Amino acid sequence: MNSFTNKIIKLAEVENNLIIKNEEISKEREIRKFQEIQAKIKKEYNNIYEEYLEIFKSESDFEALKRLIFLQWYAQAEPPNLISLPNFSNVYQNEIMQSLESLFKLKKIDNEFKLMLRWYYSNTDWYFRLYRIPFLQKYLEENKDIPFEINTGNFKFDKRGLMGIYWNSLNRKIKDN
Repeated sequence: MNSFTNKIIKLAEVENNLIIKNEEISKEREIRKFQEIQAKIKKEYNNIYEEYLEIFKSESDFEALKRLIFLQWYAQAEPPNLISLPNFSNVYQNEIMQSLESLFKLKKIDNEFKLMLRWYYSNTDWYFRLYRIPFLQKYLEENKDIPFEINTGNFKFDKRGLMGIYWNSLNRKIKDN
């Protein structure tokens, strides 16, 4: 394993700890203390985001890109007080979306990533319209009909931070129905 792979694994562990902290603060009765702890969680998520960005920039690591896109999307898709994600830098978000667009043009996006993007788009198409990403938008628009029962069985989501927990929970919901 190279140092960037180890770093991604460690970042997933930090994310898992933040998820636990976020669940714990939901029980906090004192609003000031809740806000104080949540601000710390948001700051830590912002640091994680920037570390994933650094890994992606230096290594062109697709796993880091998948996690960046997920964090950006999830921060928009879910209520901020529920998930404790910050408003990530618009400059970075745009940069990441442009990188995704370039990779999409070059047909370098794997099937797992395509499935993820289709799911995100089917839930929040407006989010993708914030960016100038015509190739990706065309693909997503042409493939927006996604069945509720997504087959993610071929993809492994363990030890992949908040993104992995989200997708594993989605798999469980699908299997429970």
